[in-house]
Amino acid sequence: MLFLTARHSRIPKRYSDMYLSVSVLSIVIVSIFVIKLLSHLQNYAKRWMHFREITPMEKCLPLFGHALTLQGDSCQFYLALLRIVKCSQQTGREIGCLWLGTHPLLLLTGPNAAEVLLRSSAHTDKSSLYDYLHPWLGTGLLTSKGEKWKTRRRLLTPAFHFNILNEFLSSMNEQSKIFSDKLEKHANSGKVFDISSDITLCALDIICQTAMGEKLRAQTNSESEYVKALYRVSDIIQERQKSPWLWNDILFYATPKGREFKRLIIILHGFTNSVIAERKKSFTKSSVKSGFGERKIKRAFLDLLLEAANDGERLSTEDIREEVDTFMFEGHDTTAAAMAWAVHLIGCHPSVQQKIQDELDSIFPDGMDCSEISPTDLRKMDYLERVIKESLRIFPSVPLMARTTTTACRIEGVDIPRGTECLALNQVINNHPKYWENPESFDPDRFEIERSVGRHAYAYVPFSAGPRNCIGQKFAMMEEKVILAYLFRKYRVKSCDETADISQMSDLILRPGQGVKVTLEIR
Repeated sequence: MLFLTARHSRIPKRYSDMYLSVSVLSIVIVSIFVIKLLSHLQNYAKRWMHFREITPMEKCLPLFGHALTLQGDSCQFYLALLRIVKCSQQTGREIGCLWLGTHPLLLLTGPNAAEVLLRSSAHTDKSSLYDYLHPWLGTGLLTSKGEKWKTRRRLLTPAFHFNILNEFLSSMNEQSKIFSDKLEKHANSGKVFDISSDITLCALDIICQTAMGEKLRAQTNSESEYVKALYRVSDIIQERQKSPWLWNDILFYATPKGREFKRLIIILHGFTNSVIAERKKSFTKSSVKSGFGERKIKRAFLDLLLEAANDGERLSTEDIREEVDTFMFEGHDTTAAAMAWAVHLIGCHPSVQQKIQDELDSIFPDGMDCSEISPTDLRKMDYLERVIKESLRIFPSVPLMARTTTTACRIEGVDIPRGTECLALNQVINNHPKYWENPESFDPDRFEIERSVGRHAYAYVPFSAGPRNCIGQKFAMMEEKVILAYLFRKYRVKSCDETADISQMSDLILRPGQGVKVTLEIR
């Protein structure tokens, strides 16, 4: 009996060999993992020693760094980041080091530090933090690197010539008129409401009409699937950027947020692809002259891309979608946030508002129901432009920019290795007390020509600076002037919150945390 049991309990040789193979494979996998882990920890220790001197130690934990401090909602995240920056500034340098887990980010908090990176044609590569935009925006103008970015920038720059931008002005007038008329229900009622949502929907309608030639009608249908997907995607991307445990694609897409993100991307791409397909059907080269030259008919940004595509030789359908999606993202959320902050600040400063309205009254003597705004009218809005610039100084739409050094360099006396990820804090730079007198005060006259002479070229960077500055900044200024002119030539606006009481919410864009609460009176 014992013999039979022993004989039958013996494992056949083929299974024994299989178990041995599995065991060896397991040992190999574990060994590779351990070697990689030790190598990573060794690199972490090396980087830590290099940047230790400029690292704010408050709430900086081994292996986790500042990542746990930065958790919470968008308001809590940005407040925590500003606290870390303030701590880093105690060294007297314009740089610091933020740690996301074992990953260091060099903080650039002043014009001298920012200039080293931004003005150089060598450091134009975006940080890996922009990689989380790739599923949505691909590698378009915002996210591309190297030769692709240079080629795409050269190709698209003519599309933002002022003659082309003037073609978009009628769409801006049309949507701004809808925005102004919608606000009448709030006027003279004394009722407090959040005007930022109305501004955002107006900006979204403008960008959709100018980028795609498609009327989204977001101002009358804010519950559209595309509109909701657009905002939710931005939230998820920002949450992923600040959470090292979500950086791995396999782990991220296994989470509920990852699956939601994938579903939202399908919605966004589906809308853009359908518009491109329809636009291709109606697009004919006979309706335009070659290149980005003069046109016989008004065209959308998408038409300019189709014209430049040259039957797929220069731009594929995917390339076109990348740029349209990029323009949709960068061209509405940024301008909407800028205008929301501007309206709040103007509503807090009646004397500034009166000067804006005096200027508008001189340009439009027929009052609030005058004809559409023309390019000539826009050029006369000097004071309004200074107001917008000052608002962007205090509250830049994009509060953070991330780049990667492509060569070793030296910033503020510190050797910065090649491949270092850098985070330029636009808002901190724009408000640096060394370069701005009373930086916390709202003073549009800072941007008078006489007062701007001798100012550090990188002390004001709301649209970035250098070779990779914002290609759409003229479009943004034009749109903001038009919408704000429609608002203030018809209404008096009173802000209901003090600036100090409004929390700053930073996901990909800097927004007022509670919105912009105002009351309106018809002039």
